[in-house]
Amino acid sequence: MMSPARKILVAHRGAPYFFHENTIDSFIKAVSLGADMVEFDVRRTKDGKLVVNHDPFIIHGSKEKLLSAITFSQMQRMAEENGYRVPVLEDVLSILSGKVKLVIELKEESCEQEVLELVSGSAGFSSCIFISFKPSVISALKKIDSGLTTGFLFDDIQQADPAIPADILCPRDNTFTEYHDFFESQKLSGRMTAVWTVDDSISIKNFLNDPAVDIIITNQIDKAIKLRDIHREILCEGEKA
Repeated sequence: MMSPARKILVAHRGAPYFFHENTIDSFIKAVSLGADMVEFDVRRTKDGKLVVNHDPFIIHGSKEKLLSAITFSQMQRMAEENGYRVPVLEDVLSILSGKVKLVIELKEESCEQEVLELVSGSAGFSSCIFISFKPSVISALKKIDSGLTTGFLFDDIQQADPAIPADILCPRDNTFTEYHDFFESQKLSGRMTAVWTVDDSISIKNFLNDPAVDIIITNQIDKAIKLRDIHREILCEGEKA
């Protein structure tokens, strides 16, 4: 059973309450706050650049421009007009390597090999977790390297196919709550569970205290760390009593 003090806290897209999500500033802030791991999303632009961006598009004026239809330089120009810069995967790895463990979400198929080649050259590769909503991506990752730690993201319990070769189940928080017995059984069979995206204090406390939860993914990493620290203090006081 994992105690509240041992839960892994993941900074979802860095520290988006402080800086624009999925940016270098956001990641550095998450590290400074004490995140156990930092999560970010990887997509590909028209000219083949692996960029860190959640959506398949970028807002330009009142329109959505698909990343698959624009080059990286075009994307960056639009991002700068919106007040931020989009990092390429290499830059994120260079800056975060050795400073924090990474959770890398692959948003698209057919980039698994290139992502792994880039990540394998960085410090801490063995501790990386690779996650995706796409079962085909999880399977492709495991085919390339069966030793990788993978996580399958889903919000519908019907998607939790046991044939998907994921080491970690990553349900939406309300899906976990609704099907708690299922995740308890998965815990007994050796599978870890990571819940997303948990931002309010009550939910964070509940998941910190839930033995079926191993990892909490949050946009509010500072709040989650403070709540975990309180639990640690309570546990320490209890051990002294």
